[in-house]
Amino acid sequence: MITQKRGLGFILIGDPGCGKTSLALQFPKPLHCLSVKESGYDDLDMADDIPQGCTNENVADYTQLVSAIQTCAAKTLVIDAISGFQELFFEYLIKEHYQGKRKEFYAYYQGPRQHAPQVMIHVTQALDNLRTRGINVILIGHTKVEAERTSMGADVLISTLDVDLGIRNSFLKWSQATLFMTKQYNIDIGTASIGRGDNIRIIEGKAAHTTPRIMYCQQGGGHVAKNRLNLPEVINLGKSATESYLALYNNFPTKIQEMIRV
Repeated sequence: MITQKRGLGFILIGDPGCGKTSLALQFPKPLHCLSVKESGYDDLDMADDIPQGCTNENVADYTQLVSAIQTCAAKTLVIDAISGFQELFFEYLIKEHYQGKRKEFYAYYQGPRQHAPQVMIHVTQALDNLRTRGINVILIGHTKVEAERTSMGADVLISTLDVDLGIRNSFLKWSQATLFMTKQYNIDIGTASIGRGDNIRIIEGKAAHTTPRIMYCQQGGGHVAKNRLNLPEVINLGKSATESYLALYNNFPTKIQEMIRV
């Protein structure tokens, strides 16, 4: 008996320009991207940096988005970005459930924190239906820095998903993993010595400016992350999208590698 391979479902978050969209587009093809208030795919297309087998759909409203999710026939679905989803989702709720009364929706966070998470169940269920059919689902999100209360009672600043708490918690609960991408800016100055004995001198060479990309797979003191995929704490992503994908793929457990191997 052959069982259907279940698709992956995770979130890539990070600051602009760290390579979230380009990494997501490396996953198995055919790949369909839903660009929701986001230009990442179009920017890569203008730079002629879209892998073969990828298509894109610019989503204008929530109804179109849900329909595109439900009818997806690709091997991988990318939704870029979660902040755009929230904007369309809130507009839909205000129009359909609050008779266009924006103030009532936002009053005491009733809409975003109470009503929206209840309706979100239909969205996450639709995403799970794709995974059941063997389709990988990758959500892309931006980050914001906010204070978070620790178990010791102190507030710390943490980089987290840049959406309202109700939407954030729904997606974080749904995902197998939340992977935080960032760049590290290093300036290394090369040094050498010349001469002998008392005449030795230290000379400095040119500064080497490097910006390696890394991925945090576990919760840290300054960022949100989640890991149910048995990934290491940190992955060095290299300098290109193909290097990033290979680094992530090589750190997946064997069963997941076999599941997404093309």
